[in-house]
Amino acid sequence: FELESVAGKAVLEAGGGFGFLAEELRLRGATLTLVEFSAFALSQAQTRFPLITRLQRDLVAGIGGPPNRFDLVVCLGVHDCTSTDQEWRAINAELNRVLRPQGSAYILFDLVNDDYPVRPSAWWSSQGAAGFPGKNVSVDDVGHLPLMYGGRMVAKA
Repeated sequence: FELESVAGKAVLEAGGGFGFLAEELRLRGATLTLVEFSAFALSQAQTRFPLITRLQRDLVAGIGGPPNRFDLVVCLGVHDCTSTDQEWRAINAELNRVLRPQGSAYILFDLVNDDYPVRPSAWWSSQGAAGFPGKNVSVDDVGHLPLMYGGRMVAKA
């Protein structure tokens, strides 16, 4: 996805940590919701970026709320924090549920180790994309992750 293309869109950053990317997207005109499991990370996000809507949730258990409410879902490295096919499916099902029918998702796998039950690219090709019928989903590896510093994109890895 391109940061410039988010103006006026409802965006969910799933597993957004301290909120640096969420704030960058908000500054570019998106209406942001940050979902994060860590209470500590959310407290830091609130201190740094008080204008972002924050929810503490376990993505495997679900975000809650109405379906079809986000134009864009950004999910960077969340799948790397899970270990089973069932957890990946649960996360994808929830992201798909809250994504609008013509919405887009950007999902990034960190690929920092070889401990996955299957390689993410093989899993995605065989099963993951099926969880988002009719939607525009991009899947990348860590080589495309924008490096963030203080809420500003400084480079691409």
